[in-house]
Amino acid sequence: MDDFTNDFTREEIEALEKEVERNPDDAVAWADLGFCYGNLGDHQQASTALQKAVELDPSLASVWANLGGSYASLGNCQQATDALRKAVELDPSLVLAWANLGKAYGELGDYQQAVEASEKAIELEPGLAPEWANLGGFYTSLANFQQAVKAYRKAIELDPSLVLAWANLGRACAELGDYQQAIEASQKAVELEPDLALAWANLGWSYTSLDNFQQAAAALQKAVELEPGLTPAWANLGGSYAALGNFQQAVEAYQKAVELEPGLTPAWANLGGSYALLGNFQQAVEAYQKAVELEPGLTPAWANLGRACAELGNFQQAVEAYRKAVELEPGLTPAWANLGRAYGELGNHERAIEIYRKVLSITDDPDLTRLAQDGLKSLQAGV
Repeated sequence: MDDFTNDFTREEIEALEKEVERNPDDAVAWADLGFCYGNLGDHQQASTALQKAVELDPSLASVWANLGGSYASLGNCQQATDALRKAVELDPSLVLAWANLGKAYGELGDYQQAVEASEKAIELEPGLAPEWANLGGFYTSLANFQQAVKAYRKAIELDPSLVLAWANLGRACAELGDYQQAIEASQKAVELEPDLALAWANLGWSYTSLDNFQQAAAALQKAVELEPGLTPAWANLGGSYAALGNFQQAVEAYQKAVELEPGLTPAWANLGGSYALLGNFQQAVEAYQKAVELEPGLTPAWANLGRACAELGNFQQAVEAYRKAVELEPGLTPAWANLGRAYGELGNHERAIEIYRKVLSITDDPDLTRLAQDGLKSLQAGV
């Protein structure tokens, strides 16, 4: 059956090519030729023929719509939006043109325009389940998760088999902090399509947010097995393993995350933390240094860098890191206390005493108070 259809289409194309040779000003023949090329997936030839048709007769709304579709298939989204906009100006009832216009705007990152076009398509045809799902995606890109949830739910109500709508509903619910609903939606997605990595990743993220780290790790491990390039899943998997005390596995997951996305600052910082908990302070220092190089305002990474340097006996580097931490966050009392200790180790007792006194003046934490008092006693006894 497929071979017959393809043969028929080729014959039709040959006939239409002869027709436009005989009558090069026949807009309809050019439009039909473009339509046939499009059916064969030859969008380059289709766009050429359809462009010729609208040059000859700019009033052909459906041809502008097909031209927009061909441009979109070629990845020429700006040209696609121009053509589709022309189509709906000529005929505002073209549902598919509105839908494709929304997608083209989405590809261009103009999500507000995408929402408006998608809503117009839905207004014309409210039962179009995939378009409700697309609308949910555009709202998600605008971080309007409440509206996204409503759109995804409508899509699923119309067509419960829409796997990606279930998966994306899970994500939107999680963004709203409704993790139980997120879990239920993600579970439905993986029931429908067990190999959908995105749904497993969303499921893992939701379990993590509920501190259910064992199930989170299992779901996230499944996600990265299915799609090894899924960076956020690797990073979240690292967090789940760390929460379970499996720091070597956490290191391996974080390493994979930064290998895939070297600019992922939180993964570098968390990698440093996992190395530190394994007692690998040199590697911890290197990871923390990468984190603060990428994001110099990341106070916890500076503080943790100081601790790792101190563990290695590099007290001058520890001082520099702690000073940066308290410069960024003057109320970070533990960093002040550790800074005092580092100055003491360097033999700068006067500065250490000054900082310990500052700690006593700004904290009521019993452990930090005791640390500062003990430090003062030790230093004053030695003076």
